[in-house]
Amino acid sequence: TTLVSLNVVTYFIIIWLFAGKFIKRVSPPTISVVGKSYNSSFIFLYLFYFYLYFFLYFYFIFKVIKVKNKIYNIFYKIFELNIKQSADNSLVLSKEDKNNDEVIFHFNKPLISNKLFISDHLKKHKKPESLEEIGYYIAGLIEGSSHIRFGEINIVLNKRDVSLAYYLKKVIGYGSVRLDTKNNVCYYSVFKKEGRDKILNLINGKLRGYEKIEQFKKHNYDKEFNITILPPANFDLLINYWLAGFSDANSSFIIYLYFNKILKNNLKLKLTYNISHKNEDFLIKIKETFGGYLFENTNKDNFEYTSSSFENANKIISYFDKYQLNSTKFISYFKWRKVYRIIQRKEHLTLKGINKIRRIKETGIDLES
Repeated sequence: TTLVSLNVVTYFIIIWLFAGKFIKRVSPPTISVVGKSYNSSFIFLYLFYFYLYFFLYFYFIFKVIKVKNKIYNIFYKIFELNIKQSADNSLVLSKEDKNNDEVIFHFNKPLISNKLFISDHLKKHKKPESLEEIGYYIAGLIEGSSHIRFGEINIVLNKRDVSLAYYLKKVIGYGSVRLDTKNNVCYYSVFKKEGRDKILNLINGKLRGYEKIEQFKKHNYDKEFNITILPPANFDLLINYWLAGFSDANSSFIIYLYFNKILKNNLKLKLTYNISHKNEDFLIKIKETFGGYLFENTNKDNFEYTSSSFENANKIISYFDKYQLNSTKFISYFKWRKVYRIIQRKEHLTLKGINKIRRIKETGIDLES
C-alpha cells in the first residue's frame, strides 16, 4: 500500500493543467472589492489551489496514519506473545524467541504479595458427604436456580451439568433428569412425596432468603409433611457448602488477558469472579464476605456481583479449595486458580508465562504444569 495512490496523483495533475483555463472561462473578468478592481481569474485560481492544497495535505496525513497503524499492527501481532500456530492448530511458543524466560512485562506493583500466596497443590475433588453438608449445598442450588410448585421441585442447571443432576438424583434417591436443549438447561425434577419430603428436611433451616420459604408455604409443603418451615438463616458463608451450591447455579470464573495499544503498560491481566441474581441481599452478603462490587443490571432485571482484585481472589480460593464446586464450573475455577499460581510465581512477567496463561484460558491445557 502506497502513501498516496497513483489515481490521486493523476487526478491532481489533470486538475492542475486544466483548472486555470476552466476558471478563466467561467469567472467574470474583474472583481471589485472596496472600489478596487482585481483580476478574477487570479483570485479564483488562488482560492482553488489553496483549498486543493489543504485537501491533499489532510488526505496525505490520513494515509500516513493509516499506513502507520498497519505497520504497528504487524509488529504488534508479532510482539503479541510471539505465538505461532503449529500443524495441529494448537498454540505454541515461537522457536525464534531466544529467551522466553526474560522479564519483559512490568507492573506498578506486584499483583500478588507474599502474604497472599496459595498452595500449588489442590486437594483431590470431594463432594459434600454428610447430610448437613448435602443440605447446605442443595439449599444453595435451590436458592440459586429452582422452581417450587405444588407437588413438584425443579432444580435448573446448565445442560453441561447433567452429571450433577444425576448426582442429586442418586443422593435423594428419587426424581428424574430432563434435558432442554432449546434453552440450554437441564432439570432435576422431584415429584414423589418421599423425595420432596427428603429435600425439604435436608434444606429446612439452611435457606437464607424468604422467597423459597414462602413458595414452600404457598404450596402447603408444611401441612403436607407436617413440618415447621424455619425462617431464613443468617450463617457465615465461609463455614458450609451453601455458597458452593449457589455458585454452581449462578457464578462464572473469568480470566481476562488483553493488550491496550494506547497505554505504555499495555498488558492487562485480571481474575474475575461474577455472580448474577435477582436477590440483592444474597449478593450483598457475598460482597461483605469477599469484597468487590455490586451493581444493578437493569437490562436483565437482576443484580450482579463482581470481584477482580487479587486480594479478594485469595479469599475466594481459600473458600472453594475447602468447599468445592460440583458442576462444570469446577473446571473454570481450576483454570482460574492455576493462573493465580502462575502470577504468584511471577511467571506472568515473561513471554513463556503469558503464553501459558493464554493456553489455559483458551484451551484449558497446560503442557508444562
